[in-house]
Amino acid sequence: GKTGQLGRIELTPGKHSLRVENDFSLPWERSFEVSPGEHRPFEITLTPRPATLVFPADHPADCIVRLDGAGVGALGDLGHRVRISTPRQPHTVTVDCPGGRSDTTQYEKLIPGATVQVALP
Repeated sequence: GKTGQLGRIELTPGKHSLRVENDFSLPWERSFEVSPGEHRPFEITLTPRPATLVFPADHPADCIVRLDGAGVGALGDLGHRVRISTPRQPHTVTVDCPGGRSDTTQYEKLIPGATVQVALP
């Protein structure tokens, strides 16, 4: 991500709220009070929006999804969707179906906030 100063904002004394948001991050918001002549810096860390993997609706509902080796649940119980809370990291998604069928897809990075259609054979 980017680091730096957004700039200086002059505010009147009293109560204020500051909100920072963009398409790729969850909103950051703080309420605060400013005294006359006060200078108040804020350290702002934005959290990426989760990405969503959407599996084909016609894929069997009893197939089990694993994310990076950990079981997430059955496709039907998940609504054929899996949210990825750390989209900027590499992930391995495996779908294990009855009868021994298993499909694995690797993602180097996902775009925060994106919805990705998963193509399964």
